[in-house]
Order: sequence, then C-alpha cells, then structure tokens
Amino acid sequence: MLKFSKNSYTAKIIAKIKLACFLALFTCISTLAQAEVGLQHRTVEDIKLELIEYTKKARQEWQAPGIVIGIVENGVLTFINDGLLAACKKDEVTQDTIFCIMSCSKIVTVCIIQKLVDEGKISLDDKVVDYLPWFKLKDDAVTQQVKVRHLISHCIGLPPFSGDSIWHLDFSQKEIIEKLAQIRMKNEVGVKFGYQNICVGIAGMLVEKITGKPIHVVAKEYIFDPLDMQRSSIGVHFSSIWQKVVHFFKKDKRHTGLASGHKLRNGKVVAVDSVYQYVFGGTSGVNSCTSDYIKLIACLANRGIIEFGPNKGTRLLSERAWQAISSKNIGIPSVRKDNIQFPIKRMNPDSFYYGNGMYGMQYGADGRYINIFSHQGAGTGWRSIWICVPDYKFGFVIFSNYGSNSSNLVTEALAYKILDMYLGVHNRDWSVSILKKINRIRKSYERQYDCFVKGPMPKSITGEYQSSFYGAASIKKKSECIYFCYRGKTVPLKHIGGVVFAVDKEPLSENYCDDDSCNLHFVLDAKGEISGFEISLFREGEKTFKKVS
Repeated sequence: MLKFSKNSYTAKIIAKIKLACFLALFTCISTLAQAEVGLQHRTVEDIKLELIEYTKKARQEWQAPGIVIGIVENGVLTFINDGLLAACKKDEVTQDTIFCIMSCSKIVTVCIIQKLVDEGKISLDDKVVDYLPWFKLKDDAVTQQVKVRHLISHCIGLPPFSGDSIWHLDFSQKEIIEKLAQIRMKNEVGVKFGYQNICVGIAGMLVEKITGKPIHVVAKEYIFDPLDMQRSSIGVHFSSIWQKVVHFFKKDKRHTGLASGHKLRNGKVVAVDSVYQYVFGGTSGVNSCTSDYIKLIACLANRGIIEFGPNKGTRLLSERAWQAISSKNIGIPSVRKDNIQFPIKRMNPDSFYYGNGMYGMQYGADGRYINIFSHQGAGTGWRSIWICVPDYKFGFVIFSNYGSNSSNLVTEALAYKILDMYLGVHNRDWSVSILKKINRIRKSYERQYDCFVKGPMPKSITGEYQSSFYGAASIKKKSECIYFCYRGKTVPLKHIGGVVFAVDKEPLSENYCDDDSCNLHFVLDAKGEISGFEISLFREGEKTFKKVS
C-alpha cells in the first residue's frame, strides 16, 4: 500500500500550483507573442528598392508625368522621385518640387482651427452664423444648427460635394456661397457623413474673420513656420500659372521648381493652368513639396509633436487638439464595393470614420489590422494622398502632377502598395487592379449613348432658357451646327440621336477632362414640344433649363 506523508501531499499541491502558474504564464506569453506577430512590420529600408521599381512601373502605367514620395519612420526621412515637372520638359521632379495638393490642404485649415480653440478664440460648438452672418442654407432653422465642427467633419446635412458643379464652371466665391441656399438638404445636421469641399473652404473664411488676417498669412504663422515648411504657401500667386514670371526674377525660393498640372484631353496627357482650386484656399489652395509636407505628416504620426526643424520636440497640436482631430466625429457606415478611391480589400468595414480633416480606419488583412489616418486630394491637374500610422511613428505623402477626380489614381495605388509592403500583407498589384476599374468606367462612357433612343433631331430647340440655379443659357444654330451658349462661352453640341446631344466639355470649362462624361438632353412636354433641357454635369439645385422664348 502506498502511503503519502503530509510533506509529499504538500509537495504535490505546490507542484500543481507551479504547473498552473506555468500554463497561465505560457498562455499569457503566447497571447502577447500573437499580438506582437500581428503588429510586426518591415522597415522603410527593407522596402525601398522594391518601392522605387514599383513607383516607376505605376507612373508609366498611369501616364503620369511626375510622382514624388516622402516617407518618415521614427524621425528618419526617405524620398523617392520619378518623372518630370511637365510632360513637355526634361526637368525632373524632386522632393523640393512644388505641387498644388488640393484637398490635402484641409488638414492645414483644421489644425489652425484647433489651435484657435486652444487659444480660446473659438469653440467647435460655436454656431457658424455667429461669425459669418451671411452663411445661409435652404432652411433658416437648419442654418442656425450648423456648428464649426460640422463644417470640418462633413456632416452639415447637404448632399455630398454640394456646390462643386458650379465651382468647376468657374463661378466666383460669392456666387457659390449664395447658391448653397438653393440646394435641398439631404440629412439632418450632424447625423450623416457627406463629403464637402465648399464647407471646409468656408471654415477657412471663418479663420480669416476670427484672426483678421488672410488665410495664407495665418497658415504661415500657425503651421508652416512652426514646422519649418519654408516652401509651402496658400494661393494662386504661388501656383504654376505664374512660374514663367517668377522663374525670370527668382526672388523667392518658394517659386522655384514648380510642377505643371496635367489632365487627360482627347486621350492625351496635356498641361493645364486651371486655378479654380484657389477660390477656396482653405479647402484646396495649399502649394507644397514633399520635403515640406512630410514634416506635417511626421507631426501627425507623432500625435502632434514636431519632429523636425528648430521647434523639434515641441507641440504643434495640444493633446486635446490631436484627440479632436483623430477621434471619430462622424461614422462612414458603408463604402461601395466598386469604389476606386479607398482600399476596400484591406479595410475593416466597421472601423471607417471621419475625424477633423482626416479619415480614420483599420487597415490590414487576415484579421491583422492597424489604425491609420489619411486624406486624398484631387482636382484638375493634380492628385495627392497622405497616410500616417501613429502606432509606428510612420507616415508618407505622395504627390502627382496629373489628375482629376478619376483620371489618375496612381497616388492611391502607390499608397496602398506602400502599406502592404510595410505591413507584410498579401502581394497585391494595386496599380493594375485600380486601373482595370478605371478602364471599365471609361468603356461605360463610350457606351453611354447606346441606351438612348435614336431618331431625328427635335424641332424648335433654339431659343433662350433659364435655370434658377445655373442662370441663363441659349441654344443657337449656325451653319447647320448647334451650340450651347452659357456664361460667355460657346459650346459645340454633337447630335447623338433623338433629344440627346454630346457636349464638348473643353470650351465649357478648362476644369473638365476626358473622364468627365457630359451630355445634354431636351425635355419634352405632354404635347411632345421642347420645354427645356438638362446637362449631366449640372447636377445641383434646379437642374432643368426651362425654355423662356
């Protein structure tokens, strides 16, 4: 018979406790190890050569004249440059090449507002009309509900991109602001996300009202100077349209190395000198280079602490300001599967939101995700994107001197490729996959008229027409050709069949390119007679031009 002494029994209990502790410790270590595996990443040095080759390949696939990339990782900068300042010149782009960065300007305006909040000069919950009495939406009661935070978080209640159609038609700032009052509200204020350009531009005007200074002066004092961004600016006077003059005098280094914007016209990439982006400087009017702008991204990746220059180690943004910018202000519940701008294949769909001046999302694959912040910029001649990953003190910016809203998404393709390389997720050729989607869209443009009923040209189409939103227009006929006459421009129309005509976009606005599909179709009344017409690119307010004579 086996006998257990008191001591042996105690030893067994102790042994069991030790085993339990070991198992618990092993489980804990295993869990931590799994978490660490989930957060493992490569370094910029690891991916640099591969990224250089991919950048060259992608630029050629998209026919972009130039691409510049600036990357920061733990306070170390890396630059990758490929291509030319202009398609017709031999000068190469560098990290000091100046680009118009379009909506990547928004974060500059938002950072200024947050700093004004810290100074006690404004609150995010202040009503916009208290500072800008002329601000007016269609409903007076709704106008009173709009707060500063709604302007910079894209939840003002208007349909997405409100005012953009007349902005692209070269309406003045005053005209555009007045027209907002004619656009029907889509949602309640502060309830749903609806991306806006004009509203962040109005936020820039609010900054001017509070400070009593132009936005380009305030941006220099509050953002560019503290970050040592010596070549950055806001305004048309620093844009490529003036480069011949400034290159002649060369008095200001901010003017040197200016890229030319490009767009797609009749299947060719051509230079364009559009300046509509400067109408609202606070939303799209920043000019910068990667050697400058990466300092802002490094600051964001460091949660508001400056990484470079004489102010290194000090805060550009307070902890409160960083939280206000980066935290969820409005959710973005769904993104269409055919979306070509966001990385649907890599996004945790429940994580997508807008803070102030930037998107927040979880990016990854196979259940491994990391929090990233980002913003894109797009307009006639330009394309840009920035992304920062504060958990790694990592971020980058990509500028291209070719684009519109859909002509060139090489910046997005490169951005998501960089993240994939850095995080070590599946090898996806983003350039090829996004370009395939773009080409499908372009082919749909080519087939757009197939569904229209063919037939003879309707009678009595010439005459005077009026839209309460877009104003007066006329249809004229000269030497058997039909023209749409609008705001001093004479635009040829090509008869497709029946009541449908194709519109020659180039005379209508320099801000359009091949990928902006445009047609005009006449509206018939109950008697089958012409009562008006609509143009596909004129999509806001009262869209119908009614025949008046």
